[in-house]
Amino acid sequence: KQDGKALKWLSHPFQYLLKKPNLQRSGNKRTGNQKLEETNMANEQKLLNDVRNHIQNMFRSSLSSEDFVSSNDDTITMISGRNTPEEGSIAHATLGVCLYHKPSLKPGEDVAVEFIGVEHESSDIVRGILSSCAYGVMDGMPASPFTCWGDMLPIYIPESKLKHVLFLPPYLWGEEL
Repeated sequence: KQDGKALKWLSHPFQYLLKKPNLQRSGNKRTGNQKLEETNMANEQKLLNDVRNHIQNMFRSSLSSEDFVSSNDDTITMISGRNTPEEGSIAHATLGVCLYHKPSLKPGEDVAVEFIGVEHESSDIVRGILSSCAYGVMDGMPASPFTCWGDMLPIYIPESKLKHVLFLPPYLWGEEL
């Protein structure tokens, strides 16, 4: 509900396991740092394209996007789709948080997270909440299913009795997401 007394959905971590690139390549005249930087940039762009395509396939609607820029020039893109997962709702997903990898329990792998939230089409709260979650991860906050960040919602909904953000798996799309 727009009045903040009850938000049916908040944010959901969108996780990928990423293999760390093999840094033991040789035979190129470029310096190791240049080659590593080019490889990392190509891997990051591929990851962002894969995530964007996956979100578009899940949202099943035309997408719009908007960049959120922090005071220290970190940028997060917010992708939005209308009438998904149901008529009268708007789904929002971050794009770019996945570049801030968190160590996995498996050696050689990182966990990358994106956030997804859904709100009624007459509301405009979730994008701000998701962008704050994104910047939290960029600043080192943990984000995984069933992690709770306290006292975050009063920033956006001062009158709300609901104060915390609890991250859940993206259940609204079933096993597809």
